[in-house]
Amino acid sequence: VAYLSFRVAPVRVMGRPPRAGLGTSPKPAPPANYPSVLQRGALRQSVLITLEYTIATGFITVCLGFGLAAIIRSRFRGWQFYKVAWFIPVLVPGAVVAILWSSGVFAPRVGALDSMFAAVGAPVPELGWLGDHSLALPAIIATAVWASTGWPMLLILAAMERIPQD
Repeated sequence: VAYLSFRVAPVRVMGRPPRAGLGTSPKPAPPANYPSVLQRGALRQSVLITLEYTIATGFITVCLGFGLAAIIRSRFRGWQFYKVAWFIPVLVPGAVVAILWSSGVFAPRVGALDSMFAAVGAPVPELGWLGDHSLALPAIIATAVWASTGWPMLLILAAMERIPQD
C-alpha cells in the first residue's frame, strides 16, 4: 500500500510521473559514514540533551501529578473544577501549546514571563527565554510538564481512589 501511494498514485492523480527527487529511491549511506557520525560531538551532545529532557520531564510530571492527585483526593471545596482545569492542558494539541507558550509566555519583551519579571524588577534575558542556551531547555521542560501533568494526575488519582479506606 505504501509503495502504491508513493509510486502509482502520483502518476494517476497528476497524469505524469513524479518529479525528480520525489519518486527516486534514495541511496543508502555507506557503512563508512557511521564511525564519523559517532565521533562527532554533536551526536553525543544531542543524546545528552534528550536524556536530560526525558528524565527531567518524566520525573517532574509524575511528582507534580502525584501532588495534584493528593490535593484533589482531599476533596476540598471546588475540587471538581480543579480536577478538570489541571487536565485541560492534556487536551490541547501540541502545536497550539507550542504557539501559546512561545508567543504568549516566552516572547521577548512582551511575553507574560518578561512582564512578570519586569514588574518585580528582576532582570530579563536579552535573547529571550528560548534564545538563551542556558534557559531554552528548562523553558521547554516547563512547557512539556504543563502540557502533560494531567495524565499522571488522573491515573494516580484513580489508583488512590481504589485504595480501601479501612
